[in-house]
Amino acid sequence: MILLGILAGLVAAEFLVRLIKPAPTIYPISVTADTGDHALSMNRKLIYVPKPNTGEFNAKGYRGKEFPYDRVPGKKRLVFMGDSVLEGLGVKAEERFTGLLMSRLGDGYEIINLGVRGYNLAQEFEYFKEFGLRYKPDAVLFCVTFNDLDIDAGEIHWLKDILEKQGKDAFFKAFYQKKSKLHEILLKSHIYRYLYLIASGGKKKPKESGKNFYQSVYYRLTDDEINGILDGIIALGQKHRCAPAFVVMPMPTRANYLLALREMVRAKNIRVIDLFKFARKNYNDQDRRKLFLDFCHLNLYGHRIMADVLAGEIVSLVR
Repeated sequence: MILLGILAGLVAAEFLVRLIKPAPTIYPISVTADTGDHALSMNRKLIYVPKPNTGEFNAKGYRGKEFPYDRVPGKKRLVFMGDSVLEGLGVKAEERFTGLLMSRLGDGYEIINLGVRGYNLAQEFEYFKEFGLRYKPDAVLFCVTFNDLDIDAGEIHWLKDILEKQGKDAFFKAFYQKKSKLHEILLKSHIYRYLYLIASGGKKKPKESGKNFYQSVYYRLTDDEINGILDGIIALGQKHRCAPAFVVMPMPTRANYLLALREMVRAKNIRVIDLFKFARKNYNDQDRRKLFLDFCHLNLYGHRIMADVLAGEIVSLVR
């Protein structure tokens, strides 16, 4: 009877969590030699990259239609950078807002989605330098969301140290080996996801001198690091004639440090497309949640709405 009572309590708790505040969907990253869909990168600022021709990835290492590096005369080309929200996990590649934009804008545009699950802003910038620039885009759009300032999203600080001290085999065995079948099953539980996120969350950041607009138990990029990235984006844009822009992705809830990043981007005179503001202005709290699979990943309906809003913005960006 006691066990049945505990089981009933857990089921009730799981139901309430799903109803009140669903846990984020956790998309695992694996670099195992045989079955992994990601690989360790020789660029230690990236840590890992998608592995071409595995899972849903095409021969160039991203979901969806594969584009040649060479440009097609007369067509505008845009590259989107971001994390799992941009990668569109949970929906088909062609159903993401980047895929829908292709049909809305017509044959004169090419939209290349280079979103990588788990990446933060520093990795996205590095990935653009290493891979995105190969496409010679007219514009690059960085799609930022609630955890793009988290260093532990790509685990840069402590994984870089590990890479410096150990060989690649020791590194991948310790951190990116394939998870157990039990773990994969338990990830279906929202309570387990919350517990897993808490257990795997970062360590407290040592106190630093200087201004920092967000304080958290997680490692986050500092103001100086963010400004350095923004200056790098501007410099690359000028050098390669590529217009930079930031897309502030919508969220079901408020994210103050994401809004602070938005103001830092604006202070650099970089174009901001504010989908976060659009969603809050046009949808109440209950309706806004209907755009998402969890508290960050858009569902099919959310992708359709964002494609409609972005279509006009993109035309003005690369006219």
